[in-house]
Amino acid sequence: MKFNKGISLIQQVAPNFVGVNKQPAKIIGRHMDLGEACVKWILFIMNIIVSFAGIGFIAVGLYVKLEAEGYEEFLGNDISVSTMLIWIGAAIFIVAGLGCCGANKSSTLFLTMYFLLMCAAIFAQVVLIIVFITNKEEVRTDISDIFTSKLQLYGGENFTQNATEPFDYLQKAVRN
Repeated sequence: MKFNKGISLIQQVAPNFVGVNKQPAKIIGRHMDLGEACVKWILFIMNIIVSFAGIGFIAVGLYVKLEAEGYEEFLGNDISVSTMLIWIGAAIFIVAGLGCCGANKSSTLFLTMYFLLMCAAIFAQVVLIIVFITNKEEVRTDISDIFTSKLQLYGGENFTQNATEPFDYLQKAVRN
């Protein structure tokens, strides 16, 4: 590649982003400079990665629902971990999809919805952290009560073999 003295290195390497006479290149009917294009692609790529994480949550939720029935039985009817994982994965996938589409098409509507949903998610996380910190003892007591009630039934006639597997797994994991 031959470098011209009158033209900057960026103009020579990335002529699609910056025109030869230092005017921003016209992309999709409007002008976009190099910084804007970088932010657009970073947002797009990060949301693709996050959407794969959402798909991962859905896959783990489906695995727990279909294959690891004992864990659902162990936690009881009040808590359905698999359903919760599937819903969280779907929400992550939808929000990441809005971010990808908004970044790719430079859509103000999608980016605004993405921004509002991300703000709502951050607000919900802050609220949950505050609730868990202020009710730490209650959460600890509730978890302890669940384990104690299940441990009292361990090996009894109302407790199936699938429901004993989580205890067996925990004991083996702690021992190693």
